[in-house]
Amino acid sequence: MSLGKSQATYMHRKVNMENNERDIYYCQLPMVKMLCNRWAEAHPTRRKQNSAVGVTLILGATIILGMLYYTIKHANVPQWYLHVSIWAAALIIFMAGRQRNIISNPPFKGLLNVRYEMSDEGIYYIYQEKLTVYTFFISDDDIEEMIYDDEFQVLHIVGKGEVSAETRKGVTEPTSVNDYYCLLPYDEFDIDDILNPYGDMIKRVHGDLRRDFQSKQK
Repeated sequence: MSLGKSQATYMHRKVNMENNERDIYYCQLPMVKMLCNRWAEAHPTRRKQNSAVGVTLILGATIILGMLYYTIKHANVPQWYLHVSIWAAALIIFMAGRQRNIISNPPFKGLLNVRYEMSDEGIYYIYQEKLTVYTFFISDDDIEEMIYDDEFQVLHIVGKGEVSAETRKGVTEPTSVNDYYCLLPYDEFDIDDILNPYGDMIKRVHGDLRRDFQSKQK
């Protein structure tokens, strides 16, 4: 999935906003879905959840085929019986899949787009979930710890930051947070550009961040 060096440079640019220069990294959209799926599949109960979805698929197919056979065998049975069975089966399957995603997707549920910015002020992590755009900001002086998991390409920033949300109704007041998980859908060159300025502050792990996040949810 990695892009070449020339393409990586195209994904990144510097801008000057009111004399505050920012390094802006635009996400690679195919990587967003891939990394979100990788994170979700690593949930400790994901296999059981997938099995539950599989059971609902079989149950749904059984309901539909059973009603189809019944309507064929009994010509006087209204066709809406079959239509209702199809909708009922679809609803059961949808609810099972939705429940699976609610359990295993956080904190990257419905993630569509990501933009990572670094400036003299600090770090801006801007991302879109459905029709809402969230902005996480933390000053460099407020960063206490940074942990990067190279298996999932997730950066955990510990320190006092703030999050605001932009909807159709406007922008919400910033909410204070003590840590944040940032998905970094970038190639190795951009990842190095993002992490290297923080030097020894960055702790690199492989898979541990996913387990630590899940342990905090219990």
